[in-house]
Order: sequence, then C-alpha cells, then structure tokens
Amino acid sequence: NYSESVYLDRIKRKTGALYSTAAELGALVSPRIDLVPQMQKFGETVGIMYQITDDYLDLLNSIITKTAIGDLALGIPTLPVTRLNRHPEYKNAIDIFIRTGKADKIIEKVKIEDAQNVFEELISPWQEMSRKYLVDVPDSQNKVLLEQVPMSFANELIASDKTKFHADVF
Repeated sequence: NYSESVYLDRIKRKTGALYSTAAELGALVSPRIDLVPQMQKFGETVGIMYQITDDYLDLLNSIITKTAIGDLALGIPTLPVTRLNRHPEYKNAIDIFIRTGKADKIIEKVKIEDAQNVFEELISPWQEMSRKYLVDVPDSQNKVLLEQVPMSFANELIASDKTKFHADVF
C-alpha cells in the first residue's frame, strides 16, 4: 500500500534521521542548547529535501536514458513519481508502476518538463519549512549559512548528477 504519508514516513526514518541527528549534535555543542528541537526538525527537513531531490534524479535519468534507474529499477514508488499521478496523461503509467513495479510506461510517457515541475512543487514547501525552524537562531553569518544549506544540498546533488547523463537538460 503506497501513499505520500508512507513515503514521507520512510524518508524521515532514513535520510531525515541522518540529517536530523547531525543538526541536533551541532545544537548540543553550541551555547544555545535550547535550539535542539528546532535544529532537529531543520535537519530532518534538509534530509527530506535531499531524498526528494535524489528520487527526482532517478526519475529524470530514467526518462533521459530510457532505462529504469535507482528506485524505479527496483519498483519502489517515490514521491516525484507518484505525484505525476495528478497529471491525467500519466495516471495509467503510474498505476501500472505501483501495481507491478514496471517503469516502462513512465519512462516512455513522462515529459522532462513535467518531472521538473513536480520536483519544484514538492521541494518548495520543504524549503519554506526549513526556514521556519531557524527563526529563533540568532542573526549571524552562521544563520545565513544554515538558511542556504537546504537548497545548496539539492542544487549540488543536481549539479553533480548533470555530468552523468544530462548535461544539456538544465
């Protein structure tokens, strides 16, 4: 059984937990241990953004190479894939993938620009949420750097991936 809440729960326990722990430890060794809960949530949000970006790149690279890559090859539904279900022209392909784990129809039908639009739709609310967790962090150069972390991680992941399959797409 697949749903967006199942996906988010899985990545919170996976990548979200990793980044959450790192941010929590940073707060624990700082003079502001009162910020531990916010930093924990900030780290979790960064981890979620990282995972959504990674899953988007699996989808994008699968479309470009016409070969299932990453979670698509494993038949694992990810949020960037299932969110395409909101496009009527992809509903059948997504339903087949969720039922059978076969990504052929997704790879054949999904347009790159639709995958990119879904990614932007998914990542934007998490970026806003990450900023909210930093409200109580004192203004400083460190806060400025923390505010840049979420999208910097996502952009760096995309930039490093460009060299693999699709330098001309972005």
